[in-house]
Amino acid sequence: MAPEPRLSGTFPVVRSETFPPARRSSFHRPQMEDAVEPVRQVALVCIGRAVSFGALAIVLLMLSFAFDAALAFRCGAICTLLMAGILTRKAITAHRQPPRRTEVWLYLDERWRPADDRANRHFATMLSQVYAQFARHALNVACGFFAASVALSLV
Repeated sequence: MAPEPRLSGTFPVVRSETFPPARRSSFHRPQMEDAVEPVRQVALVCIGRAVSFGALAIVLLMLSFAFDAALAFRCGAICTLLMAGILTRKAITAHRQPPRRTEVWLYLDERWRPADDRANRHFATMLSQVYAQFARHALNVACGFFAASVALSLV
């Protein structure tokens, strides 16, 4: 009979010996991708924080036009579209920037920093993908703002 899991706070603690050992099958990622994942997490935090500050500025600008909701959404859409354009440009030019001159490099642990040319290329590609991801989200938000502006203009 298996021992019952102990409760720690509100979550049950399950011992690892109750589960069969994981097999390394075709689902296991190669080593380079294992090393890139912590870098991607740091990049998401750094770029996400910068985008959040930009979004805060856009929301405050929209609040300043609260007297006219259609104008507020139109202003928010234009500013968010501008932010998406800047993020797209950063995604395109990420390969030209040396990794040591990025904010992501500053926050990375020494062991995760790229050391050779191949690692630098993977770092730049990952950074470009993260910029492009945030640019897509900003573009979707801008389209939503434009749609809200048009809907409020018709009312």
